[in-house]
Amino acid sequence: MEALDPAYFTRKLRDARFDSMIRRAIEKGEPLNQTDIERILARYSDRLLRFRGEVIARSEALAAFNTGRDLAMR
Repeated sequence: MEALDPAYFTRKLRDARFDSMIRRAIEKGEPLNQTDIERILARYSDRLLRFRGEVIARSEALAAFNTGRDLAMR
């Protein structure tokens, strides 16, 4: 964020509401203020945590399903 790397736009879990702000900063070559950076990173962190929770839940549900199927077959 502080380097204004355009690779930011390739992140799938980013909050697109901040895209215009970041795009303007990149075009002007002016860094974002610390408050904006913290807001953007907080939203990104929230989305990462939610995604991680979904992945864990999906994995555990599949493990339970497979265990149940295995027990039923025995």
